[in-house]
Amino acid sequence: MPLLLGASLCSAGEYREPTGGADFARMRVNWTPREEDRAIAARAWEMLSNSHRGLPRSERKLRVVYVTFRDRPALPGYRERYDRILKNIQAFYADQMKANGFPALTFDLELDEAGKVVVHEAYVDKLMAEVGIRSSGTVAREAARGVLAAKGLNLDNEHILLVCQLPDGVGPYYGAGHSHAGIGYTCDQPGLDPLNFCDSEEMKEARYPMTRGRNTTVYVGGTTHELGHGFGLPHTGEDPRYPDASCRSLMGDGNHTYGNELRGEGNGSYLAPADAMKLASSPLFCGVETTLAADTIPGEFCGSYEPMTVEKLEITPVPEGVRVKGKINPERKPYGVTLYLDPPEDDPWVEYDGERFIRPRSWCDYDTGAVTGNISPEGEFDITITRPGYAKDKIELRVTVLNANGSRGLHFEMLTVTPEGFILKK
Repeated sequence: MPLLLGASLCSAGEYREPTGGADFARMRVNWTPREEDRAIAARAWEMLSNSHRGLPRSERKLRVVYVTFRDRPALPGYRERYDRILKNIQAFYADQMKANGFPALTFDLELDEAGKVVVHEAYVDKLMAEVGIRSSGTVAREAARGVLAAKGLNLDNEHILLVCQLPDGVGPYYGAGHSHAGIGYTCDQPGLDPLNFCDSEEMKEARYPMTRGRNTTVYVGGTTHELGHGFGLPHTGEDPRYPDASCRSLMGDGNHTYGNELRGEGNGSYLAPADAMKLASSPLFCGVETTLAADTIPGEFCGSYEPMTVEKLEITPVPEGVRVKGKINPERKPYGVTLYLDPPEDDPWVEYDGERFIRPRSWCDYDTGAVTGNISPEGEFDITITRPGYAKDKIELRVTVLNANGSRGLHFEMLTVTPEGFILKK
């Protein structure tokens, strides 16, 4: 897994020449992780490393497929631009994983002999008017499947960035996946390039009025966010222990702040500790090949899940939150735990069936709070999570146990809110 050297942009719009031969702009790390979280990450990495000892090295790489439609040809310079975009994103993940207390783990890219990102080309014989935001993703994926199969690659076993050449509002912007495979969907547009983060020119052709630099933030940030889903990351909102609201969680609404710091418009985006903890076990990031168990299934939230029984679960109210203690069978080699508090959504598509929230649309949970913690070799954990200011009557607690092979165990509880805090609903 590469440790990257690259360039950075300054808020004045000056582009500093890259070092080490890498032609991309590098984001700054503008947040300070808690030492407690870094210590949790260090312990988790120690447990992962012990579990992975003796396993083969992973040769996985992120594949990029650029899909054109009958009336939407490829945009100029897309190969050079996506080389810069993907190396920018690759460096962001490396820097954020290191800030979180892990090694500078990131995904490998498929490169040609000149060191440039390989972009596979696929074609859909349809007009733009024949597809919508959902159907465009399906037809693009199947076109990509055929192109990759011709090169000996199975789309279902790879991590893919699928770039549709369709306009904003028609093309797909979503992603789904797990530790061993997934797809992030996004679209190309004129001038989408990390070199433009500091460009103050107004974009008349943009769907929403904004400068070229702001547009770069939204759509390179969007690409980084959707890739996160493809890597198996769910939505993760702000951690109340990190109160600087000008630096936003990438898997919350941080896709809209990615690179803001380069224009002096805030502190940009960060990778939340709960998300870094998940990526650490993905073969694409940790560089060690693992195998998912036969009983692993895709979950409602991005990720792959194995059955898990919590032998002991104690939920104790604390001010504005809960303390959760539990014990599981450690046979699946867990290395960490993440807790989520997910409020109900003001969205007509979200229903409550008396036990849990049902989300036909996975993007309803941007405000989900998350914390991470260690688990003992015997499978015991003790973690506290808070949600300051939350006053509604229901909130969903998700206990996610992370396994060394990249899978997760998942346990739901519905909590009610009382003056004393959040308690288990009986």
